[in-house]
Amino acid sequence: MQSKLLPAAQYLRMSTDQQQYSLANQSATIARYAEVNGYEIVNTYQDPGRSGLVLRERPGLQCLLRDVVARDTPYKAILVYDVSRWGRFQDSDESAAYEFICKSAGVPIHYCAETFINDLSISSSVMKALKRAMAAEFSRELGVKSYDGQKRLVLLGYKAGGRAGYGLRRMMLSPDGEKLKVLEKGEYKAITTNRVILVPGPRHEIETVRRIYSMALKGMNCSEIAREFNRSGVKYVDRRQWKQWMVSTILSHEKYAGWNIWGQTSRKMHGPNIPVPRKNWITKPDAFQPIIDRKTFNAVQKIRANRTENKSNAMLLAALKRLWKQKGYLSETLIDRSRQVPSLNTYYHRFGSLRDIYRLVGYSQWEEFFQRRNRAAQTEKLHFALVQRIADTFPDCISLIHNPPKRRRLLLVNNRIVISVYLSRSIKWPNGKPCWKLDPIKGEMHNVTLLCPLNGSNDGVQDMYMFASLGRTGTYKFGAGSKWLRTATRLMSLAEVRDAALAAESVRASTKTDVRDRKRSAATRARMSLAKKAWWARQWGWAATQKTSRTKPGPKRTSRENECGGKK
Repeated sequence: MQSKLLPAAQYLRMSTDQQQYSLANQSATIARYAEVNGYEIVNTYQDPGRSGLVLRERPGLQCLLRDVVARDTPYKAILVYDVSRWGRFQDSDESAAYEFICKSAGVPIHYCAETFINDLSISSSVMKALKRAMAAEFSRELGVKSYDGQKRLVLLGYKAGGRAGYGLRRMMLSPDGEKLKVLEKGEYKAITTNRVILVPGPRHEIETVRRIYSMALKGMNCSEIAREFNRSGVKYVDRRQWKQWMVSTILSHEKYAGWNIWGQTSRKMHGPNIPVPRKNWITKPDAFQPIIDRKTFNAVQKIRANRTENKSNAMLLAALKRLWKQKGYLSETLIDRSRQVPSLNTYYHRFGSLRDIYRLVGYSQWEEFFQRRNRAAQTEKLHFALVQRIADTFPDCISLIHNPPKRRRLLLVNNRIVISVYLSRSIKWPNGKPCWKLDPIKGEMHNVTLLCPLNGSNDGVQDMYMFASLGRTGTYKFGAGSKWLRTATRLMSLAEVRDAALAAESVRASTKTDVRDRKRSAATRARMSLAKKAWWARQWGWAATQKTSRTKPGPKRTSRENECGGKK
């Protein structure tokens, strides 16, 4: 009698997409192991083309760990090809921790291609620790070899990756140096032995790059150049508007002078990007056909360097204080758009965060500014949670839409009724009594409106009122006993939102009809008034142009004229 097979899951991983047979080979080895040891594969987790260095870039392993921790898995074991497929974590304890999570949940891991059995024996523990260290060291050595290989290609004049940039294009070369084709955006070389160099791009882009350098030599900064291009209709890549950073990149990168530059930042073992000192960059002079001669490039760099270096921290802060004194306030937008001070990025680079900048300047309102921003963020979070709850309560008839100008989330009922949702923060009257503040949006004043006053701590909704429409704009305050609130329908729960919205829409429609009728009545009365004035004009012989009160009256009649031309 054949024994029952034990259900198991298999985990597969390969590092690069070029290892086309890796997953199949792993699966075949795991299948043979399962057949010999009495396992049945019931589930598969895989990470194709994923590095084994970090967990955040491996969705397959993340899913496996979530399922194991939930303790709702149909399998009782996990089969992996070998220790390196489980991961090449640089900290071997991380690999052991993930294995311990699975073992604690009653789902042990079996390494099918290893020579040792994964049990609790001393030899097994020693071998696993050694294999994990070897797997981590393999990745480290591979990174060193890859770096040396890319460095060699850069010194030979080949591009080591990345975009070409405005005014340049990537040209693919064969191994013997023959030009094959210009690579388009998002296109990569098909053969690893092919190489890539930079060549000048379209003529209009080359002329634009040279114009940028010419304007920089005349003393224009990046923001002024970008504004001039946008004013004259010159477009960036994909017909985008020019930004300050786009011009700055063109003016600072040596590839426009024909130099091949690589290694400006370093990111080892999937860690953070770290800036590299200039002396450690990998450079190859005259690697490409230049768009700008070296003399012009150096002159522009000298101007840019002098513009920044000649201004000390004290001078930057003094300029900011003058701007504050002139405008009466400070903000990110004001600093970035003003021509009296350097760009906001310069202040960030020198002093850190906006809070530090305001503190050094002595801007006393900065704490209030950050408090307002935090309050606005908190209210926005509550607003999103509320509209999402309403949409989830009525999934068949209420959906979320967006108001693009303000990026606000609105509710759409039955694909025809738009509901604006306002959250009013709780404040206090001068006498200390609570009230609420509302700042309606002009474009939504005629929408059906759900008004939600917040509680005293402004961390939750206290009441809900449904209006046919606000019908008013401008910031105003209201209290709990406001007569204006009595014109709305008070809701006791979210389940009443749909019916209250339908009722408010019918009231709004009838109100619109009444307003239209009143306008028609007013127009009728105006026509009747004009007809009456015309009748009197005919009776008294007034001029035909005298139809309104704005027309100047004619000369007074004499008694003789009244007798002859008056009414008989």
